[in-house]
Amino acid sequence: MRKIFIGLIAVLFLWGVAGAELTINLPKTGGGVSVQNQLHPYSSQSMTADTASATASLVLVGQVVRLYSTVDCFVDISASSGAVAVSASSLFLPSGVVETFTTRGYQYVAVIAADATETGTLYITDLY
Repeated sequence: MRKIFIGLIAVLFLWGVAGAELTINLPKTGGGVSVQNQLHPYSSQSMTADTASATASLVLVGQVVRLYSTVDCFVDISASSGAVAVSASSLFLPSGVVETFTTRGYQYVAVIAADATETGTLYITDLY
């Protein structure tokens, strides 16, 4: 029983730590309620997701980026275009799913297809 209790405490602690890292400070209403759909598109770009790592020419200016890919791929967000090194150990983005990430001040997105036989498109929207 004691092991189960200690395990439960560990899970709750890790859940709290992970949740804190994923917090995005969104605009709030006068009553303090987060307004989640009030981010505005600043600019958009599409790029090819294939076997060669490609870096977007779009320089991100917002704090949030929205990504959508037509194929399973790996993406990386970096501070400079020369430092973006995307690989199979980078963030996995499944096809057909819209994901939104904080940029943490980074400005460049790189992509590579997860399957060497597929070529698709990554759509990037800079939000602020």
